[in-house]
Amino acid sequence: MRVGKSKKQKSLETHKVVLKKMSENVGNERGGSKLAEAMKRAGYSESYIKSGHIKNTKSWQNLLEAELPDDELLKVHKGLLQSKEWRARDAGLEKAYKLKKRYKEEITLRHEFEGLSDEDLEEEIAKILAEAIDLVV
Repeated sequence: MRVGKSKKQKSLETHKVVLKKMSENVGNERGGSKLAEAMKRAGYSESYIKSGHIKNTKSWQNLLEAELPDDELLKVHKGLLQSKEWRARDAGLEKAYKLKKRYKEEITLRHEFEGLSDEDLEEEIAKILAEAIDLVV
């Protein structure tokens, strides 16, 4: 039984090391370490690093909640909206949201031309341009 408990504690301690290594250089010209780099510096295997499994562990999520509580992120976010010097804090805030899986890297736009082929889209553009030219002439 103790082995499981010790393994769980070790896991949490190594997660703390990873988070610390990620934040060591924040604010410097180089910036903080990315997760994979921090994990490598903390001694994780390449296969575990590539799997991204650390982000799905309960101990990682608990650590992030303890170190980056939502109410603190909200305060910084509100400050960003009113600040003229926002770039450094914006980068830190973006990283925090990504770590907590609350940030999507891609955005999907929906529009009336969605699903049209290139040819159909070209026809629509030509039609719109022809109508615009008729209005000018």
